[in-house]
Amino acid sequence: MLVFAHTHGRSHLLLGGVGLGEAWAGTVAVEERDEPRFVAATEGQTLRIQQDEPVRIVGPYYASSAALVPADGVVVVIGGAKDWLSAVDEDTLTAAASEAAAALVGTEPTRDLSHELDVYTRLRELLQPVGDRSRTAHHLVRQAADVLDADFVLLLPEPGADLAVARPGWAPHDPGGLREAADLVVSALPQEVLVIQDVRDAPLPSPLSPEDGLRSAMIMPLTSEGFLLAAHASGRPRGFTSLDLDVGTLLAETASVALAAADTASTLDRHVERVRWLLRRDPVTGLPDHRAWADALDATDSGAVVAVGLGNVEAPDRLLQIVGAVLQRQATDTDLVARVGVAEFGLLLRGASLSTAEQIAGSVRERLGPIRRADGSPVGVGFAATPELESVRDAWRVAAGRMLQS
Repeated sequence: MLVFAHTHGRSHLLLGGVGLGEAWAGTVAVEERDEPRFVAATEGQTLRIQQDEPVRIVGPYYASSAALVPADGVVVVIGGAKDWLSAVDEDTLTAAASEAAAALVGTEPTRDLSHELDVYTRLRELLQPVGDRSRTAHHLVRQAADVLDADFVLLLPEPGADLAVARPGWAPHDPGGLREAADLVVSALPQEVLVIQDVRDAPLPSPLSPEDGLRSAMIMPLTSEGFLLAAHASGRPRGFTSLDLDVGTLLAETASVALAAADTASTLDRHVERVRWLLRRDPVTGLPDHRAWADALDATDSGAVVAVGLGNVEAPDRLLQIVGAVLQRQATDTDLVARVGVAEFGLLLRGASLSTAEQIAGSVRERLGPIRRADGSPVGVGFAATPELESVRDAWRVAAGRMLQS
């Protein structure tokens, strides 16, 4: 039972009632221009509505069987199970409506403030970072579905972006069609939050149409020209209250801020990672430096290493680049080449054997044959491997020693 009282102009507010009337008290406002049935009741007529399936009666309220009864300056909506009205006469309806009106007329609607507090608290929590744009988008639709008690929520962060969907109570029969439907919604996006209490009055494109099972929808435009869409389905037909509209407006603002913050955080992360990458690179050769090399040795359980030294403390940059290129041609995608000293290089062969290291060391020595150290001797090359040595770091110490002695 829902009891509506006139407030101003042609507007009426839900004072309270029983069931949804009590739960929605103070959060449902109806305008006569949108409610032709309601207008008839305000003019003194009692309306009976009986359908095989639930239909929208007034505002967000759906029922298969309901009566709109004028009583003492208010309109009382009484709903129930299918066919219940056939057993109730006019006098009984009028008496029930009058009793409800007498209990509520002249009182202020008692809103469920604890529920509102919970809703707004969760909205504020949506501003807490949860990751990149994709994770943020999926977090937003899950929370929006929860806050609005919606059967389906879709988020298009901006035109052309990936969709995020939550479907706790309804799933489209053709999920592949959601992209086209979302693009059509964007092409006619409202400037403000739009509530469609009955999607038969303003059908959305398939698979979001009434034929697909949706009954009501709320479209919340974002500042990025994307949108949030929340919907109720025929399994639990209902519309959206005034509180839902307020929440939807805040959801759109919150989603816009959260997505922008996620984008900014991702940009900063990329900058941080690039700077960290540069800090561990040799500016002359572009290879990882001694810090990256040390970390790689510690992180590798088995394999082989090749050490190469020019001996020239002030080797020309071009010579250093040539040596680095020669070593890189010997490396696979899982190997690592690094400049580990002023004129020393390391080649880490992850998972390789001693024989493989020996073969590669020979190839490197051959390719660098024309290059001579300051004393006229050839480039120094050494190699070692596990399990002949206990660890990759031990293998490096041995390989570096052999390089100096060669």
